[in-house]
Amino acid sequence: MTTRQANPLRLLAVLVPLLLGYAALVQTLKLAAAGGFVHADFFGLWSFARFAGMHGVASLYRQPAALAAFQQHLGLVGHYPYPYPPVALLWFWPLGGLGLNTARLIWTLLTAAACALAVAALLGPGRGWRAFGILFVVLSPAAGLNLADGETGYLIAALLLGGFALLPRTPIAAGILFGLLLFKPQFGWLLPFALAGLGAWRAFAIAALCGVGQVALSALLFTPDSWHAWGLALSGYQAQLTANGASLYRLMSTLDATARTLGLGWSWAAQGLLMLAVAGLVWLMFHRTAYRLAVAAFCALLPAACLHGFDYDMVFFAIAPLLAAESGLAPLWSPRTLLWLPAYIWPYVAGSGRVPWNLAAIFCLFYGLYLVRRGLTPSCA
Repeated sequence: MTTRQANPLRLLAVLVPLLLGYAALVQTLKLAAAGGFVHADFFGLWSFARFAGMHGVASLYRQPAALAAFQQHLGLVGHYPYPYPPVALLWFWPLGGLGLNTARLIWTLLTAAACALAVAALLGPGRGWRAFGILFVVLSPAAGLNLADGETGYLIAALLLGGFALLPRTPIAAGILFGLLLFKPQFGWLLPFALAGLGAWRAFAIAALCGVGQVALSALLFTPDSWHAWGLALSGYQAQLTANGASLYRLMSTLDATARTLGLGWSWAAQGLLMLAVAGLVWLMFHRTAYRLAVAAFCALLPAACLHGFDYDMVFFAIAPLLAAESGLAPLWSPRTLLWLPAYIWPYVAGSGRVPWNLAAIFCLFYGLYLVRRGLTPSCA
C-alpha cells in the first residue's frame, strides 16, 4: 500500500489521534494536580486489591456495603462495585500494596506499553506505517479514556492483539494470551469461533488450559467459595447497572445499550441471535479470507456483540481500519471506507456528556459488516 500520497483525509487521520491523545494527557495531568485520581476508575481497581487483602476476595461480592464504606474511608465520593471474576485479582492484587498515584502510573505505563508492543507485532514491517499505527491505537479516543481513568482497555487490547500477532508463528504463546482474557471473559467469547475457522486447535486447547489453570490458581489463592460468591453477586450487579442505566448505557459499547438509549426493546433472544450471527460471520472470515482482514472484522464486530462492555474497552477496535488498509480491500484514506471513523471517535463524543444516545455499537457493527462483505465478495465495489 502507498503511504506517501498527499491526501487531506490521511492528514486528518494522523492528526485526530495525536490531538485527542494530547487532550487525554492534559486531562490526566489536571486530575493528578487536583487530586482527581481519587474519583477515576482506577481507584476502584486499587481499592479492590486493598479490600481483598484485608477481608478476603469473597468479601468483595458478599459485603458490597462494607466495600463502599471502605472506599469512602479512602476518600471516594460514592462507590465502585466489584463485578470481575476472582481471576481478575491475579492482575489487581499487586496494586494494593502501592500508593494510589504510584500504582496508577505503573498500571497505565505497563498496560499502554504492552498494547503498543502488540500493535507493533501485528502491523506490517514498514517503520513509518508501524509507528503511525501505534500512535493511532495507543492514542485513540478509547485509549484516551484509559489514560484519563486508568481502566483495563489497554490490557484487553494487549492480550487480544498480541494473541493474533503471535497466532500464525507461535500458537502456544497466542493461546496463553487469549486464555488470560478470562479476567474479562466477554471479550474472549468470540475467539473459539475464530480459532475454529482457522483450524488453530493447538491455540484453542492452550487457551482453554490457561483458563482452567487461572481458575484453579485463583481458587487455591483466594479459596474456592470466591467463585460461588461471584456467581451469586452477578444478578445484583446487573440490577445496579439497570438502576443507573440513564448515565451508564450511553457509555457502553454493546447493541443492548444502544437499544436502551434509543428507547427500543431488547431481549435475550435478540442478543442470542446477534451473537450467533456474529459468531458465524467470524468463523467464515477466518476460514475463507485473508488473516489480517479476518482479524480486522473480528475487532470491529466484537464490541457490538458483547454482553457487557464500555467505551474504554474499545481500544482494540482501532486496529481494524489499519489491518483492513493493509489487506488492500479497504483503504484507510478513501471517503468510501471511512465507516470506521464514527466508531473510532465515539468514545470522546459519549464521554462529553452532551449526547444521550449510544451509537458506538451501530458504528462498529456497520463497519464490521462492511469488512465482511469486502472479504467474502472481494470483487464488489
